Amino acid sequence: MTQCKSGHFYDETKFSACPYCPALGAAPVGRTVPAAPAGGAMPFTAPPPGATAPPPGADSNKTVPMRPLDAPPPSAPAGPAGGQKTVVAYPSFSAPAEAAAPVSPVVGWLVCTGGPSRGRDYRLHVARNFIGREKSMDVCVEGDQEVSRERHAEVIFEPQAKTFWLKPGDSSGLVYLNGAVQFSPVQLKPRDVISLGQTKLMLVPLVGQDFDWN
Repeated sequence: MTQCKSGHFYDETKFSACPYCPALGAAPVGRTVPAAPAGGAMPFTAPPPGATAPPPGADSNKTVPMRPLDAPPPSAPAGPAGGQKTVVAYPSFSAPAEAAAPVSPVVGWLVCTGGPSRGRDYRLHVARNFIGREKSMDVCVEGDQEVSRERHAEVIFEPQAKTFWLKPGDSSGLVYLNGAVQFSPVQLKPRDVISLGQTKLMLVPLVGQDFDWN
């Protein structure tokens, strides 16, 4: 047996130096450890004998996204790494409200009392209301082939005097008022009947001396 300078006894046939007082920072006799990295970081601590490395896929070796310090931890993993997902926030733009189209108030109606469109009504507005078979006409009389496509006749509402007028159109078709043929403008009265082709249209006024939208 040999005694070291610190007073420890050891078997010099087994140890070349005292195993009980190694130099500070030196590895214990018989064990190899990795050197400390540059910069003074703490040296790696080897796992205790018998410990096994974590299996592949363990969370200890995964890289997860960082989250703000004041953010609460996620309640459930958002992906394979268990971190939070990054979402893109888009600003909200609301389409400007479209201005409502101006409405021309109804001033009366023409009600079909005879012909293919019997029972149908047509609303009249201020100024000129053209009568014909085309859909572009203000009063579209469908199904009556004896009515001209465009401007067979027109009903006019004059807003200052609040009166209705019948005027023959630009076509060659004839226009009748209460059975009498008309070749020039004529003033209408409530329930007058306009005849063109097989169609008969009765005037039902709304605006008059007892009512006005103004």
